[in-house]
Amino acid sequence: MFIANVSTSGEQRQNVYYEEFGTIMRECAYFNVKYDKAYPALYSKISPTFNDKQGYVVSGFRSNPYTAEFLVFNVTDFALNLDESTGNYLRIQGIAFTQQSSHELTVDEYLSKTSSLNNYGNYSSINNKYVDIQNNRNTYGNKDFSVEGTYIQSIDMANNLMKWMVDKVMVPKKSMSLTIFANPMIQLGDIVKVNYTVDGVQQVPNSRFVVYNTEYQRSPEGPSMTLYLSEVV
Repeated sequence: MFIANVSTSGEQRQNVYYEEFGTIMRECAYFNVKYDKAYPALYSKISPTFNDKQGYVVSGFRSNPYTAEFLVFNVTDFALNLDESTGNYLRIQGIAFTQQSSHELTVDEYLSKTSSLNNYGNYSSINNKYVDIQNNRNTYGNKDFSVEGTYIQSIDMANNLMKWMVDKVMVPKKSMSLTIFANPMIQLGDIVKVNYTVDGVQQVPNSRFVVYNTEYQRSPEGPSMTLYLSEVV
């Protein structure tokens, strides 16, 4: 405990006086290393060893994004080998941004993973979605689009976004145009509700639509406008 609190700078927390008989010499080594594998490091520490009893004690470990300074005390009565050939290896491990990587998640990749038989809970529903998408492709062809996100930093976040898009996009949406009396208060992006009935049969049951285009006309009967709507859920 005393050795672990020894540091290369500042006063010690405790003063311990003891007398050790014999010819044993405790060796201390000072290290001031520069990282050569990955830097700048966000976090770094001494890697644990596989030995039940570690043959050395590291004290006064101070690190920054590029270097580390610490002391190593030999706590055995024999010479230690600190390379990777023994269980008392001395290594520094940490977390660093070494490179930027990108990955493209496709609908087929997402559905093939989530519809695996290993996911017993959602295999049936996900597999049915995959079958519906394949049938839709065979009928109408592929309708490709891509979404690029700088802030999508993990595969879980990408999967959650893909799940939301699949649930929203895979079900066919209604599109329609309505000719109404001109109303300049209706703007692009507005959400409107449509309840359309013909001969007592409800064709559009109180559905929500977004306005994506408008056109104005004039005639002897007065001004009118045409709304182009796409269903939203």
